[in-house]
Order: sequence, then C-alpha cells, then structure tokens
Amino acid sequence: MDGAYWTMSVELRFYVLATWLALSVIYPLVQGHIIVKVIDLFLMFEWSPAFIAGMLMADSYKSNKINIKNGTAIFICFILSTLHRMIYAKMAMIIYQETFSKPIIAAVIFSVYAILLLVVLGRLKWLNKSYFLYLAIITYPLYFEHQRIGYIIFNNLMGNHNKYLILSGTITLMITASFIIVKYIAGPLSNYLEKYLGLIIDFFLNLRYNSASLDTKTIEKMSNSISDK
Repeated sequence: MDGAYWTMSVELRFYVLATWLALSVIYPLVQGHIIVKVIDLFLMFEWSPAFIAGMLMADSYKSNKINIKNGTAIFICFILSTLHRMIYAKMAMIIYQETFSKPIIAAVIFSVYAILLLVVLGRLKWLNKSYFLYLAIITYPLYFEHQRIGYIIFNNLMGNHNKYLILSGTITLMITASFIIVKYIAGPLSNYLEKYLGLIIDFFLNLRYNSASLDTKTIEKMSNSISDK
C-alpha cells in the first residue's frame, strides 16, 4: 500500500468494528427476527462487546495510547457488557433461586475493563514477572474448563449447601486442575511436539532444498550440453 494511504487500513479496521458494535447495540430491539438470529450465529451479539473491546485495546497497545474514537467505542462496549450480564443475572436468579447484586456485577466488569486499559497504557509493566506469566498460562485451560464443570457443580450442589463454600471450592478446584494440566500434560506435550515437529519440518525443508539443488544442477548440465552442440 502506498505510504500516503497507510491510515486507510487502520480506519477500515475501526469502522468494521464500529459497524459490529452498532449492530450489537440494536440487537436487543430486533433479536426476535429470524434474519437477526442467523446473523447472531456468526457475530455473537451477546459476547461481541467484549471481543470488540479486546480488539480495540490490542490495536492501541503498540502506542500505549487510546484515541477518542477507540475510547468511546470501548466505553460503549463496557455498557453493553454490563447490560448483557444484568440480563443473564435475571435468568440465573430463576434457575438457581438466588439473588445477584447488580452493583457487584457492574464492579467486576468495570475491574476487568480497567485492568486491561492499564495494560494497554503500559501502567502494569511492573507485573512482567515469571510467576505472573505462569499464572497467565494457567488461565488458558481454566477458560476451557471452568464453564461446563462449574455448571455441573452448581446445578448439583446449589441450594443444598452453603453457596460461598461451593463458589470458593469450585474456584480452587478449577485453578488446581488448570495447574495440573499445564504442569503435567500441556507443558510436556508442548515440548514433545516442538521437538519432533521441528525435526519433521526441518526434514521436509531439507528435502525441498535438495530437490531444488538437483533441479538447478540438471538445468546447468542441459544448458552446458546445448552450448557444446
């Protein structure tokens, strides 16, 4: 792309995200329509604010600055994320026969957005320690396992036992399971794949290189024989 038009790619990304965000805003008003349901399968309007905010923050991470457009869009994402969780809390109240504090829901979501913004602005670089990075690695299996297993535990135990004990026990169990997966399964498997996949890739690269060298030598021989004639 011509140097004079470098901003076009940046602006295009922003307007694509802005369109996605606008659709997320109007989604609650038209969610019953069949076409909207089909579109929702791809754009995931319930969760899209979090994805959009994450992409906007990632776009701002290199400069450690957030411009007015990105900042406004991120704020809208925060509002939508909070509203979606409030709606979900109402459904959860019916399922689990428990009350959920709206201020606590808003505070948790605000904390997540605030921490990510501090990362983008470069204010949390002092946390770049090996043990924090290891904790970050643990969050990957934690993300995959927490929901379904958490639902199984809550659906079977909630209402019959102390809810705070169930919550703290579930969190402890999920973190412990994630640590075991990273330490004894994912870590060794990753090292194994890195070692042997690297050997396989090197083998095929060498094979391709040798084949190309043979082709070059063949061409040279043919060229020399033609020249001799």
